Amino acid sequence: MLKLDEVDLRGVIDGLSNGSVELSVWFDPATGQVEYRDAGAEDLDEDADHPAERGLVEVEPMGSAEGYADMADFVAEVQDERARDLLAVAIQGRGAFRRFRDVLHGFPELAERWRTGQDRRMRARAIRWLALNDLVDPAEADAELDALVALNAADAAPADGAATPSAAGTPSGTATSSGTTAPSGPPTPSATALPSGDDMPAGTPVPAETDRPNLLAGQATLLPDETDRAARAALAAGTDPRTVAARHPASSLAWATLARAALADGDAVAGYAYARTGYHRGLDALRRAGWRGQGPIPAGHEPNQGFLRALLALADAAAAIGEEDEAARCATFLDDADPDARRLLG
Repeated sequence: MLKLDEVDLRGVIDGLSNGSVELSVWFDPATGQVEYRDAGAEDLDEDADHPAERGLVEVEPMGSAEGYADMADFVAEVQDERARDLLAVAIQGRGAFRRFRDVLHGFPELAERWRTGQDRRMRARAIRWLALNDLVDPAEADAELDALVALNAADAAPADGAATPSAAGTPSGTATSSGTTAPSGPPTPSATALPSGDDMPAGTPVPAETDRPNLLAGQATLLPDETDRAARAALAAGTDPRTVAARHPASSLAWATLARAALADGDAVAGYAYARTGYHRGLDALRRAGWRGQGPIPAGHEPNQGFLRALLALADAAAAIGEEDEAARCATFLDDADPDARRLLG
């Protein structure tokens, strides 16, 4: 059985939040890593190299309902009346994920609180999935889940001391990693019947860390200096990005450049395809550099920028074709990698 710090948690989160019908995510119990696979590959019975044949476990997407519930729960906790009202309107109807993010951009402290809390909720879901599938030690998983719940509860605590909803993605009355049922608490107000109250300062300080491994942070990953070097030089010299991608197919930067050009020309489908190729090429490079699915990927380090540009282009392309779950996942991933990435990448 794996230790949690041996697991590619980001990969598991990718699988749980995967909104693409073209992609499936598989977890390897032997290594703790994930594999990304084209969902349109050959039939299971005809494909001896299929992940299931090699003992891998598919990480099935959680669906958009849970993502929507996260937004609704967050809105119900917001104490600033204006922000709460704007967010409550934003999450109604089609396009809710995009409008929710747009409104949050106007409230930086709330946006940071959302990112931090959502990261913890998704990590908690990933840990719970691992434990329920007997892939990690249930006792270690429960200890980490308790820590995540405590952190989110501390951040969400209103200034007036009112009771707070459950945190870290564990709704009242749902199974924990060990199969027990979490006690039911007071019902969470719905997004259409929101409470009023005194404004709560966002960004409540996080309690001091304990001695357990910190799964929310990690060493920054810096790709080698030669990453994308040849592609970067060719693009700077004015070489056609298609030629650059053909000559340097492992370059995330080349694919990201093609994706951005396609989006600028109004071809969102081509932009999506180019961006996804660059994204997966970048994941391969990151893993070779020692990245284990968590920790910063600084945008200020030039070799990292090809991957981050592909990730940003994928978020934009997914939003353009209406794949809102994928757009939200990519946007969260980018913010987690480097909160300044959007500003630095332009």
